[in-house]
Amino acid sequence: MVGFGFTPVRAMRVATLLDHYVVGSVLQQQADRRRHEDEGATPPELLPEDQRAALTEGTPTLAAALRDGGDPGGDDAFDDGLRMLVGGITTDLSQAPTP
Repeated sequence: MVGFGFTPVRAMRVATLLDHYVVGSVLQQQADRRRHEDEGATPPELLPEDQRAALTEGTPTLAAALRDGGDPGGDDAFDDGLRMLVGGITTDLSQAPTP
C-alpha cells in the first residue's frame, strides 16, 4: 500500500480496518446462526413473506431496506459494505497531501 501512496501509518490503519470488517462480519454471522439454533428460531430471512412483513409492520423504512436489500448479514450486503470502505479509502488517498 505504501507503494501506492499510503503512509506507513495509513497503510497499517487500512489493513486493520479491513481486517476488523471481515472478522466482525464472520463473528456476527456465527453469533446469529448460533442464537437461532439455541432458541430454535427461524432466521428472519428464511421466514415466509407474511411473517417477515409482520416483523417490520411499524417500520416502513426498515421494511423497504430489507425488501430491496435482502439479508443485511448476507453476501451481497458484505460485498456492498466492502465496496463502500474501499471507496472511502480510495477517496481518502486521493485527497491526501503528496509527501
